[in-house]
Formats: sequence, structure tokens, C-alpha cells
Amino acid sequence: MKKLNIGIVGGSIAGCTAAIELHRAGHNVTVFERSPSALKDRGAGMAAPVDTINQLIERDLIDNDMSYFQISEVPHLSRVVGDETYGRTAWRIPVTMRPFNWGDLYRNLRRRVPDNIYQYGRKVVGIENRDDQTATITFADGEQATFDLVICADGYRSSGRSVVCPTAALDYRGYVLWRCVLKEDQLATIDPVANHLARMSYDEGHAVFYMVPGANGSVEPGERWLNCAMYVRVPEDELPQFLVGANGRQNKGSIPPGQMRPEVEARLKQIAREQLPTYFADIMAAADNHFAQAIYMVDVPTYHNGRVCLIGDAGAVAPPYTASGVFKGMNNAIDLTEALNSDSCDVALAKWSKAQTALGQRLSALGRQLEQALIWHVPNFGQMSEVDTSYRRV
Repeated sequence: MKKLNIGIVGGSIAGCTAAIELHRAGHNVTVFERSPSALKDRGAGMAAPVDTINQLIERDLIDNDMSYFQISEVPHLSRVVGDETYGRTAWRIPVTMRPFNWGDLYRNLRRRVPDNIYQYGRKVVGIENRDDQTATITFADGEQATFDLVICADGYRSSGRSVVCPTAALDYRGYVLWRCVLKEDQLATIDPVANHLARMSYDEGHAVFYMVPGANGSVEPGERWLNCAMYVRVPEDELPQFLVGANGRQNKGSIPPGQMRPEVEARLKQIAREQLPTYFADIMAAADNHFAQAIYMVDVPTYHNGRVCLIGDAGAVAPPYTASGVFKGMNNAIDLTEALNSDSCDVALAKWSKAQTALGQRLSALGRQLEQALIWHVPNFGQMSEVDTSYRRV
């Protein structure tokens, strides 16, 4: 296997994973991150099966003592007459999952990327195949750098997707994900979310609430955070105005923490008050630093073109409730490294791209199926019976 000179555009979860794996495999790797400093922790949570966490530990991508919680079940509930405070739970799905903090995962990965191969403040404005053996990155300052392989790990608005898949376009799905976190010491009780991932339905979709480690990975009682995520419909013609930040800036695709306009925040809190059990609506009302992201999907027919390839949300994009998220990007990177270890670059890219494209198509199909069940035609969980298995099968 020839050792390659590789440029990675984007230094978040997928980019760091690719850098770690490829650097360990002996390739000459450079990461270009547009942010001027380490990425900020929004406090957002995520959850993964225990097997996934163990695989990351075995590959030494995360520490074996990274902070997490244990989720033992997912109660499905909704607000119903007579159960307005906590809602009625129709059924509980037993699971074994570990919720953790995005920032903890990022810091675990970033520590494993040598500082001398990770460059901050490097905004990429162009990527192109130079010939059939190299690709060139152009930076905002006019500098160019040529590599044997360019990996785009720069998220759903990837600058490289148009190079690999010129016809692929973002498909806004008609709703946003409203997120926030609340410190545990602000909760009257944690019983409804202790060891649970509470999932609830309402007229516009569904919401999830679960505990994650607090600042610096703390799992001490009172220092932990409650992760809150609620899907809300926003028609496409209203989306640009919805995304305008408190500073008057037109955001693209998301509202950063602390930048949500008061009138937008008030509108969302009113929806929560009308739709959620009181306990959960109170949480959304008490939290600050709200943020939101528009939900898009993207289908891609290939993951590479020449010497440019895509990983993570730079490739196919599926909704968050498919539970792919950051782990899709991490697996893209791991699979790419293993492919390059076995074949020449061009053969490896072709085989790897075929496998990743098939995976992306399966996730897209799953996303569209779940979208019907969780957004557009979601049943009232609280009014379902234990024997109503059709939805549970979905």
C-alpha cells in the first residue's frame, strides 16, 4: 500500500476520526478546520448502543472512562386529559444505550490528533481534481495545496459535495429540530427521565428528553444536564425568516445557541406549552441558550469522484432520528482507512464508495419511513394500547 498525502477538510467528529485512523496507518495527513480555535461545546447530547461505544474504545478513539449514562428503556408517552403533568405512557421499549455529551466525544477525538497536523482558521473556498492522481484545495487567502486524496468532512453544506455529486441538492423536509439543555439542579425532579429516554408525540411530531453528563463530563448529581429535542414544523417559505438570528444576521440552516430571537423562542415555547405534558413544557420554558437546525436530506449517487471523497454529512444526509448521526461519519472514516490498507487508492475508493453509497441509500429510506411515523402521521402515544403493534414495528 502506497502511503498517501491526504488533506481533510473539516476537523469535527468525522474529520478527527479520519485523521486518527489514517495517521496511524502511516499516511501523511493534514486537517483544515475553518474555526479559529477548538470547536465549542453546545451541550448537545447523543446516545449510542453499548456495542458501538465498546468498538470505539477498542479502536482507541475514545477513553474507556468517557462519561456517559445508562438508558434502560424508552417510554412512549403523550399528554392526555387526566395526565397533563407527566403524560400517559403507552408502552416502554427496553434498550441498552449510553447517552453522552457531544463535547466529550469531540475532545476525546481531538486529543488523539497530533497538533502538528491540525490547522485552525483554514477556510476552504474551492476543491477540484487536478488530474487522475491528485486534487487541490484552495483557501480563502488564495493559497493552494495539492494532495493524493482530499477527504471532505465539512458537514451537510459541504464544499466538496458539488465536486463529487454536482446534481445532489439539500432537500428541506418542512420541519426543524429545536434543542436546548437544562442543568439538573433546575429540575423539580428527575424521576421522569432517570435512566430513560422519554419519547413523546404531539400534533407536529415528537420530542425526546434524556440526561447527559454536564460540564467537563461531570456525572455528579446536580451537575448533569437534561438534553431536550423537539421537532416543530416550519413551512419552507417561512424558514428564512425563522432562521434570522438575534443579531439580525440571516443564518443558513441553523440558529446557534444564544442567537434565537425572543419572538421565535416565545413561539416555540408556546407550542411546547400547548402540546407537551406540563413537566416537559416547563423544562423547555426554563432552559436558555436555545438553538435550532433545519432538517434536510441529501441522496448522493457516489461518495467519490477522482481523488475527492465525502464522509459524514458531507455525503448522504439523513434525519437525526435515524440514529446515524456522527457515527455514520466515523464509520465512513474507519471503512475508508481499512479499504486503503488493502488496495491501491483508486481500487479502494471505488469499493469503499459503493459500500458507503448503499449504506446512505438505506439510511435515506429509513429516514423517509420514520418521517411519516414520527413527524407527519405520528399517532398519539398516550392513547395507544399495548397490543397496537403496527406502529411499534415501525
